[in-house]
Amino acid sequence: MRRPHRPAALLVWLLPLACGGFDGWEWVPVEQAVCADGSATGFGRRAGQGDDLVLYLMGGGACWDAATCYSGQTAWHIEGGFDEATFHREPHRDVLDLFPDATQVFIPYCTGDLHLGTVTAEYVSGRQLHHAGALNLDAFLSRIDAPKGRVFVVGTSAGGYGAQLNAARIVEAFPGHEVHVVADSAAMVAPRDKLEAWEAAWGAKERPELPAGSRKGLVSSRHDGLISAFTGLSNDGFQRELDALVDAEYRAPNRAAFLTNGSQHVFFDHLWTDGLKTWLEGFRDGTADFQTHE
Repeated sequence: MRRPHRPAALLVWLLPLACGGFDGWEWVPVEQAVCADGSATGFGRRAGQGDDLVLYLMGGGACWDAATCYSGQTAWHIEGGFDEATFHREPHRDVLDLFPDATQVFIPYCTGDLHLGTVTAEYVSGRQLHHAGALNLDAFLSRIDAPKGRVFVVGTSAGGYGAQLNAARIVEAFPGHEVHVVADSAAMVAPRDKLEAWEAAWGAKERPELPAGSRKGLVSSRHDGLISAFTGLSNDGFQRELDALVDAEYRAPNRAAFLTNGSQHVFFDHLWTDGLKTWLEGFRDGTADFQTHE
């Protein structure tokens, strides 16, 4: 889950526009889709000349009660929504440059539920909060044309969890197409009882299944400080759970993890980490470069 923050310097927001980061992007309003505060939302789309489709799921924290959603504000855009103007203030994500010819779709995040929610909560009397992430995703997928080629699902932080846990939903939306998933800073290490409590608050149902032959990748630091905090794990506890996860799930064909030392949270915004771009190209192309890197 990306750390909730809003950079103060206007330059941070204007730089992508000045550099052409949103050239060719259009905002697609979707009537059925709502943010946590009930305001309307949609998705961003950039048509490509190639055959592939990339779905980028945005991150931005999570919340499950009054303290986290309102007092602590541990999720982005719970108040204020996410509209076209908000979209055009979003900085460019370098990971999308690895798919220059693909049609690219930017799926915003304003529901605090890892893109999994299906319920309306009332954590504060008289104040509704729409955990509608999965409902929004279904509405978006119904408006996205199937590609001629492959579907790549890329998610960062909360969006990385959404990419993994909605995999089967996306496969069903594009029958007959290859679907490949890669998640940034979204290791599935939360204690099971904690994850189930969150999912109960959100009316969520995990759908992580991928067909045989689909590639699945994970990028994570060994001591991700933000995920450690959200999951209640110590840094050492996070590393133990991460190592166990990698051993169990990311040493098989079409499965690979890219691990780094340190506590960095989020890698896809800027592909500066040595070897990461090559690893992601291997994920994209299905080459030998896509193997667990430690």
